[in-house]
Amino acid sequence: MITLRDYQAQLVEDARKSYASGKKAPLLVLPTGGGKTTIFAHITHRAADRGKCVFLICHRAELVKQISMTLGNFGCPRQIIAPPPIINAV
Repeated sequence: MITLRDYQAQLVEDARKSYASGKKAPLLVLPTGGGKTTIFAHITHRAADRGKCVFLICHRAELVKQISMTLGNFGCPRQIIAPPPIINAV
């Protein structure tokens, strides 16, 4: 399991508060290297623990591999729907 950095945990908490206040689609923004994949893997894992199904959409094979590995680090079950070259590379 990965522990979030303080600023990442705060961003997750801010997003939760935004949803709780009735917002439908809060936008989370971080610079390159800020841990966006780690944050949404954390959120995805928590949702999966509550029995929710989460779909993540990605446009680059390299990012699909990164996302899959990060979800695995969180112990999050996952499946990839992609053309065969991407599936074999993960």
